[in-house]
Amino acid sequence: MKPNEQAKQAAYDADLAADDAVKAAQLAQREAEKAAAIKRDIDGRFPDPHAQTVREPAAQEQAALLRFGPRRSRWRELDEYERRSVDLDQRRAALRPESF
Repeated sequence: MKPNEQAKQAAYDADLAADDAVKAAQLAQREAEKAAAIKRDIDGRFPDPHAQTVREPAAQEQAALLRFGPRRSRWRELDEYERRSVDLDQRRAALRPESF
């Protein structure tokens, strides 16, 4: 085989290998997407108890942050209500350890 023919053959083989690599990557991508969808379905049906125990305090913290508004509110009645709510929460937290 002549050097020119060898170079053409090598380029052709490399092109075929590149096409095969692209096809394999596309197939792997599709399979990864399928696996992710199956995992989401399984996680939805059988939630992880650890994830729930982490999610619950985070939700409570977010609710607490949303409950207490900015320092300068336009609604005085709401400010008074929030202040009373904070006072009650603090009193309840102070009494809780004593009850056990």
